Amino acid sequence: MINKIKHTRCGNELLLLFAVFCSTANAENFTSTFPNTNTSALYDGNNSTEVTKEDLENGVKDERGVLYSKDGKRLLKAPADLREYRVKDRTTVICDNAFKMEVGFGSNSELRKVVIPPSVTTIGNSVFTSCKNLENIEVETSNMYFISDGGILFTSDKKTLICFPAGKQILKYAIPEGVTTIEKEAFCNCVSLESLTLPSTVTTIKEKAFFDCASVKAFDIPSRVTTIGKSAFRACINITSITVPQSVTSISDEVFLGCMSLKTVKLPQSIDSIGLKVFAGCRSLESIVIPRGTSEKFRSMLAENLHSKLREE
Repeated sequence: MINKIKHTRCGNELLLLFAVFCSTANAENFTSTFPNTNTSALYDGNNSTEVTKEDLENGVKDERGVLYSKDGKRLLKAPADLREYRVKDRTTVICDNAFKMEVGFGSNSELRKVVIPPSVTTIGNSVFTSCKNLENIEVETSNMYFISDGGILFTSDKKTLICFPAGKQILKYAIPEGVTTIEKEAFCNCVSLESLTLPSTVTTIKEKAFFDCASVKAFDIPSRVTTIGKSAFRACINITSITVPQSVTSISDEVFLGCMSLKTVKLPQSIDSIGLKVFAGCRSLESIVIPRGTSEKFRSMLAENLHSKLREE
């Protein structure tokens, strides 16, 4: 209980001190209602996922040889010999290519498990690409930005699948309903997968999303997909046929490059641009099926050596 204070000079000074105290206490309570991840994101001067030469020169290594920014908030680069690793608590950003094989850093062929703490708010591109034995990405439960389901990394709302660990030894996987985006290189080098089902909710398949899914024999692209990124199905050497849905209007460069067993591709009338080397290395390709009356349109978009493979239906 707060007693009344007389309006003397001393009393006024006490009132002022009391007001300052209340203001400070309220500010502290207000801040404490936010998780550490938000606080870090608000006050971190650099949330960039890009790693510069200066970052590498000024970084500090932890006891496992993992390189962090000087303030400890950005994980810059991991060494090649890690088997299991928990990202440091104060880290807010895991930078581009952090665990990826790079010239001068070797291959992260030993990495089996990574644990992401609550503080992480941002994960860059290609973070786990080339980690061919990675089996499990674990996200601690109080993280508000990311979630792990069976060792597979998603955004917390499960609308974006970020990474399916390449070393996970399962033959069949159905991406959960509700996922709308398959992130860049999400299934890259997942050579053990033989069957992969995409839900009807998917709209975006990003660059190299299924690169080198060498054992998958078929992909059913959902009817809501509007974007298929560069090299999305590159080196999927066992697929024999694929149908691009009407919702897609352009096919990016190298989408089916190196799909050596691909025999039949069905393209919709909605396609108005086709990139470079889309069917390069598709040595088994027999027919590109297109709607009736569209041969001239597709001839203008395809390399001359593919014109003889066009079939109207």
